[in-house]
Amino acid sequence: MADGKTNVLDGPYADTKEQLAGFYMIEATDFDTAKEWAGRCPAASTGTVEVRPIWEMTEYLSEK
Repeated sequence: MADGKTNVLDGPYADTKEQLAGFYMIEATDFDTAKEWAGRCPAASTGTVEVRPIWEMTEYLSEK
């Protein structure tokens, strides 16, 4: 977040010098929803939040 707006960068990583301070794992219906949640994270106003897909839950659940 910068000036109340979300900045989105395409690429394999975020352009940042900070260290990993933790992570959140959420289940979202699509990437846009995940970006909305990332914008709500307290760290978004002072640092960088990176959004990465992990796996499709539907594939994981169908294997059980």
